[in-house]
Amino acid sequence: LQKLIQECLKQLATKKQQQVGNITQIEDAAEKLKAHAESSKTWLVGKFTELRLLLDEEEVLAKKFIDKNTQLTLQVFREQAESCEKQIDVLNDLSNRVWSISQEPNPVQLLQAYTATEQEVQRQMHLGELCHPVPLSFEPVKSFFKGLVEAMQSTLQTPLDARLKENMDCQLSGSSSAKPGTLLKTNSSPERSLFLKYGQRSRLRPHDDPDRLGVFLDYEAGVLAFYDVTGGMSHLHTFRAAFQEPLYPALRLWEGAISIPHLP
Repeated sequence: LQKLIQECLKQLATKKQQQVGNITQIEDAAEKLKAHAESSKTWLVGKFTELRLLLDEEEVLAKKFIDKNTQLTLQVFREQAESCEKQIDVLNDLSNRVWSISQEPNPVQLLQAYTATEQEVQRQMHLGELCHPVPLSFEPVKSFFKGLVEAMQSTLQTPLDARLKENMDCQLSGSSSAKPGTLLKTNSSPERSLFLKYGQRSRLRPHDDPDRLGVFLDYEAGVLAFYDVTGGMSHLHTFRAAFQEPLYPALRLWEGAISIPHLP
């Protein structure tokens, strides 16, 4: 009976030690998560600052675009106005000449002088085309940025978690397929559990404890095989599946030491 009691106390102590180790791992994960969250927020500050700078630069470029095209159009307007002023000067000169001719007392000379200027008078008497400058419209510019703002508003009105779910590359993920905030649990058992997938274990019962364990993965073919390579290559188990995401090794050693060489 004493032996059974001692064994029970030993198992309880082992279990207690496991729970202490669990607390340590959880606390360590919590600290790492806090540091990761702060670094992620710092990264976001930089990206949003970069975005604001890009928007500020875009605003400056849009305003410069409007100013440039405004100045070019105003220059055309000025040139047209100057052309009209030159025409006024020509008409004023011609009016003065005709008035001077009208003061000639000799009818013969009056007729000769008027005949000499008649062709130019007739040419200037034709009504010129009235100028109707078309105002330059910046509606296309305004429409472009209005559409950009509406597109951003439409996107940002959707809750962030919904947007992340729609984008497969933007989902929160851990080092396994488990949801964030869950714990990947294993329990101590005398039976060997050589691999863990989605929280389900495949139990193997080899005749002898292998000193060297070989793991073979053919990701494209969907093959994950385990071998006892202590002396030769004794097949232990093969798992087959259509892998849809990266595989991560999870190893647990209750006693002793372990080394992991990578074979070419």
